[in-house]
Amino acid sequence: WKRDATPPHVCVQLPMFNETFVARRVIDHACRMEYPRDRLYVQVLDDSTDKSTRDVVDAAIDHWRANGVHIEAIRRTNRQGYKAGAMHEVHGRIRSEFIAIFDADFLPQKDFLLRTIPVFQDRNVGFVQGRWTYLNADESLFCRYQEICLNAHIKCEQYARFSTGNFLNFNGTGGVWRKACIDSAGGWNARTLVEDMDLSLRAFLKGWQFVWRYDVVCPNEIPNSYKAYRTQQRRWSCGPMQLWAAARQSVTDSSLPAFHKAYLNIFFFGVRMLATNVISFTFYSVLVPMILLVYATEDLEQATHHRFMPW
Repeated sequence: WKRDATPPHVCVQLPMFNETFVARRVIDHACRMEYPRDRLYVQVLDDSTDKSTRDVVDAAIDHWRANGVHIEAIRRTNRQGYKAGAMHEVHGRIRSEFIAIFDADFLPQKDFLLRTIPVFQDRNVGFVQGRWTYLNADESLFCRYQEICLNAHIKCEQYARFSTGNFLNFNGTGGVWRKACIDSAGGWNARTLVEDMDLSLRAFLKGWQFVWRYDVVCPNEIPNSYKAYRTQQRRWSCGPMQLWAAARQSVTDSSLPAFHKAYLNIFFFGVRMLATNVISFTFYSVLVPMILLVYATEDLEQATHHRFMPW
């Protein structure tokens, strides 16, 4: 931000659900970010039903309140709309100009806000997206494989879209939104599994611009179990198709240049989100179980070898 200007107010949202083992970590990192304390507000959107998680969250909040951080937990009696529903319900009570969002498995870096907030001096910028990095990429071949696939999107696709001025979607976490942009686009909506892409598209149709920053890293953890990975991939495969069905007419009727309309309808949704995901999902359904089977076989062979090895 300009040296002679007063830094704007920032709200940091931490949506979570039964994230017992990482809840304290993300809260600690968010509260350690370098930013004027009188202009920082941390919101823990805790939909947890697990008492252990709630206790961890409450202990972290008590600690940081004692250290001068404006932080609170907001809990709902129902989980309607899940993450999008939680953010939509609290949006009206936020008075900050900007909203940073981090999922529970992310580690906000100390200089994150100092690197992203100044970008908003351009009044046309609706959100700034940071670059994901992965803490457990070397944990297994399964995690390494996911890192390669994710970087194809994070490092290649997102960079190319930003550089060419095409539609750039928010990745759901590791970024900052201008509150006025969210308001003008109609707010968070749970009509699809990809509330982040949904809001991004509606904001894009309103004329907002988005910025992707390679130098702003956002460490997080890759799913290390096939069950969690499968759930993630289902959301990322089905969600865009739900959005395309819901927003296709809006894109066609918008005042966007013909090039952008063609890009969205043909390439972004048609080729990238439909064709690529169908092929990838089919490929992953075969490859990933094979990887797990190979590892299980190797572990069994090693265990048998050690069992019968003479001293």
